[in-house]
Amino acid sequence: MGTELYQGPDRDDVRQRLGGTICRYKGQPVYIVDARGGHQVYVQPMNPPSDDCELIDYRTPDFDYKSPPLGYMNYFDKAYYLSRLPWRDIQKQGLCQQAVESRPNIAKGGWFPSRSLAQCILGEHPNLQEALELIQTQGHESVAVHRHIAIGVVSGQSLGVFYRGRMIGIREMGKFRLLQSDESSILERLIRKAGIQLC
Repeated sequence: MGTELYQGPDRDDVRQRLGGTICRYKGQPVYIVDARGGHQVYVQPMNPPSDDCELIDYRTPDFDYKSPPLGYMNYFDKAYYLSRLPWRDIQKQGLCQQAVESRPNIAKGGWFPSRSLAQCILGEHPNLQEALELIQTQGHESVAVHRHIAIGVVSGQSLGVFYRGRMIGIREMGKFRLLQSDESSILERLIRKAGIQLC
């Protein structure tokens, strides 16, 4: 990406556009802590998290300020589906917390930035077996297994399959089945891609 974002290296302009956002550097999510001036910004790694900052030139081809992909984020014992709000009045490059909504709602703070958010951006999720273990032995309410698919407790011992925050399937007697809908064939392919076998 690494292009000139502004007319001149004004520190306030760079801080306004990039400060407090998440971008990618060398393919990894980073939090933009501040601008130094010139064409330099302080970036903080998110995966693994670090308190150390690195000073980089945002014009390098290794820096990508486009808003990164979102989807399910596993945060503590629950999966949250994150999506971008279509706000035009936010004058930020990258991803800022104000432009993200979650289903279910998540308390602001702590997750932005976090390793959980970095793993969401990178599409790193546990496989189905790991997710079932987290629910059954560690008391997790829900766990994402794919950018757009999660499983979670719906009642008692029953598990639901969720697509972008809405229930689309259920697990009964150890087997998953898809609920009837107009988009069943598309969802079936996506669910199988996430490693869930349907009966």
